[in-house]
Amino acid sequence: TILSHPMALAQCTNYLKRNGLKIQEEFDTAGSAKMIGEFGKVGFGAIASKRASIVYDLEVIEEGIEDDSENYTRFFILKKSEGGESGRYGEDEDVGDREHWKSSIVFTLKNEAGALGRALSVFSVLGIDLTKIESRHVHTLVDSGNGGQFLEETGEDGGRKNGNSWIRWNYIFYVDFKRCAYEKHCMYALENLKTITPFYRLLGTYPMHTK
Repeated sequence: TILSHPMALAQCTNYLKRNGLKIQEEFDTAGSAKMIGEFGKVGFGAIASKRASIVYDLEVIEEGIEDDSENYTRFFILKKSEGGESGRYGEDEDVGDREHWKSSIVFTLKNEAGALGRALSVFSVLGIDLTKIESRHVHTLVDSGNGGQFLEETGEDGGRKNGNSWIRWNYIFYVDFKRCAYEKHCMYALENLKTITPFYRLLGTYPMHTK
């Protein structure tokens, strides 16, 4: 039986199936290795980093078992902006080489023809390069007494909440684009995006690792 985080298990599906291995989902990869190392689980293995094998004194049986060798995991270092809103980077502030900055946003769209095309066009007309776009299914809470206004996004099951109703099969879009979000042309694009999206949020703008 192989222990690991669900995403790590999913990324090694072919190897696990080919070897007829059972799987057991855990909270994280290193924690899976720790469980085996500290509790001496016989007949169990873990998908984890080589570092975890050193820390928990485990034998590495096989490396490079992922389905896609070009599969990467991104990590973010988060902090509160100093001074709150004043901590934002404006057009006139020195943020270094703006071409090596990236911004991340999330938004939803109304279920109508051409909605995604219109949303993405606010970036293309201003020459803003999108580096990632991903959609995830969510249930959307709609205010039944306020013209169908979108209230929140959730992964919960459908139904009703305080007299409001859930719209099933709605999607939330995660988009990364190059440049600092507080440059004038990026701010203009995002303001236009807000006019056609029921829900929008800027997750952050940050320098890319270029080494």
